Amino acid sequence: THSYARKTSAYTVNFYGGVSSENGSWTGVDKGVKVSITIPALPSYSITYNANGGTEAPGGQTKYYNTSLTLSSTRPTRTGYTFTGWLCSADGKTYQPGATYPQVAKTCNRNATLTAQWSANTYTVSFNGNGNTSGSVPSSINARYDSNFTAPSPGNLEKENYDFDRWNTKADGTGTDFIVGQSYIWKTASNTVLYAKWKSKLAKRNYKYASTTNVTSEDVYLILDERIVPWESDYTIISQD
Repeated sequence: THSYARKTSAYTVNFYGGVSSENGSWTGVDKGVKVSITIPALPSYSITYNANGGTEAPGGQTKYYNTSLTLSSTRPTRTGYTFTGWLCSADGKTYQPGATYPQVAKTCNRNATLTAQWSANTYTVSFNGNGNTSGSVPSSINARYDSNFTAPSPGNLEKENYDFDRWNTKADGTGTDFIVGQSYIWKTASNTVLYAKWKSKLAKRNYKYASTTNVTSEDVYLILDERIVPWESDYTIISQD
């Protein structure tokens, strides 16, 4: 007898023999025999990859019965997250890219899906007074991606002739707003500076006219109209009568 190992693909083995008489002498080459036997390929199993919210997962691979497999070295990506490994549905273990997927018969000789595991990144959020004339900005805080973030109070931060309104991701106030005390889901995948957004205090101007030609005090004036004018903004006198 002779043993033949099964491989990842089928192959053929040829056997040759001769026929002998009862007394053991050969009857001749014309009585020879040839038999071809196909050694079947090893059973195979599909190993697929699930990016689990990410992108750039590697293509599937094939594992053969009782043989190990070198996993793809490709690492998936996901905004705001760090890839930590592949969780195997067959044995419940986590493997790194390029690792050896074992040959264990009971757990790994079957189809399996490797699912990407992720850890949300943490970013630093710092604050800028954006022209404040007194006070100090809050200390930097951490914000975890896809987690709750609450905009902090400005504390004693002040700007002359302005009221603090909210925080904004741009100094000119055209970015994303964060209102103090409100909770947001943090979606910025980088360290971020939030700028104080200021609102002009409102200056009131009273327009008056005299009810008599004998102007002796403010009491003889009546309020004709009232306009609200933002601080440091232009305005037009409607009438000089």
